[in-house]
Amino acid sequence: MNVQVIEAKTGRLLATYPIVLSGLNYVPSEQEYFAQAWRCAVGDKLVDVAHRDQYVLRSFAEQ
Repeated sequence: MNVQVIEAKTGRLLATYPIVLSGLNYVPSEQEYFAQAWRCAVGDKLVDVAHRDQYVLRSFAEQ
């Protein structure tokens, strides 16, 4: 699943991450994908970790 990290105030797209989560007999939730994308954005220093509420995470299927 691809997850976009968007600055809520401006609507500016900060990053798009292709997130792959899998396991035997396991279907990850959308929130797990978002959590992994958030960790990536924090690691890339694109977001302020103390202000998670200032960002929107949006998933989309690859076309």
